[in-house]
Amino acid sequence: MKSLAVENFIDSKLFEALRKVIKKTKIESYLIGGVVRDILLSKKEPKDIDIVCIGSGIEIAKALKKELSNSSEIQIFKNYG
Repeated sequence: MKSLAVENFIDSKLFEALRKVIKKTKIESYLIGGVVRDILLSKKEPKDIDIVCIGSGIEIAKALKKELSNSSEIQIFKNYG
């Protein structure tokens, strides 16, 4: 049984868009860092989400930007790709 906190996060508009993009791109992806902690501690929706993926994170970011109509510009950092 999922906890109420997890359902609140996973059913949000942002996570629904992310789920859709990951399914579409077929890039294996995982939530990591503070967002996982926040879900476990029943905190409110996070301000930032860290994702590790086996493949192109840039491809996921671009697809997510298209999926979310009011998203900000994608920043690609030279040192990290």
